[in-house]
Amino acid sequence: MSAEIDEVPLSLDLEFLDDWSRRWQAAWSSREIETIASMCGEELRLDDPALPEAVHGPAGIRAFAADTFETFPDLRLEALEPPCPSRSGTGAWFPYRMSGTMSGRWRPLGLAPTGARVDFRGVTEWHFRDGLLVLWDTTYDNLEVARQMGLIPGQGSRADRVFSRLQSLQAWAQRRANA
Repeated sequence: MSAEIDEVPLSLDLEFLDDWSRRWQAAWSSREIETIASMCGEELRLDDPALPEAVHGPAGIRAFAADTFETFPDLRLEALEPPCPSRSGTGAWFPYRMSGTMSGRWRPLGLAPTGARVDFRGVTEWHFRDGLLVLWDTTYDNLEVARQMGLIPGQGSRADRVFSRLQSLQAWAQRRANA
């Protein structure tokens, strides 16, 4: 099997990917919104579970980055591994860790700052065209992040138990209505 994997040609140059990834992380760490936007193609689509809808193009990424830096002024993005090219040859997987303090409003959902610290891991799928990012699809445990930010009760807390009981009551009523 490994010989089969080694024989798959990759059209995404590893040097490009390593360089792009380093520049991307540096731009986020330095809060260089224009650099971030310049690395994205006009057809960029960003899918993130913390957003009500996808973000499109460099203008959308500028607004997303500004909102992110306002919400998490001490944001830290850390690569857990080097990006791994996908077998399709046009993309890569990037495992990361993000941390920061929710000191500002999360404008996309209208959430007030809680002052809580978040620290979570995620995986991003990147796809490129002509050296620019055209798809950024990130995945992480949004429920855990919401708990860390203090938006929903902590797991096992009294409020969590009450919430679970209310959900059970709602589910019971819904089953009765559908019967």
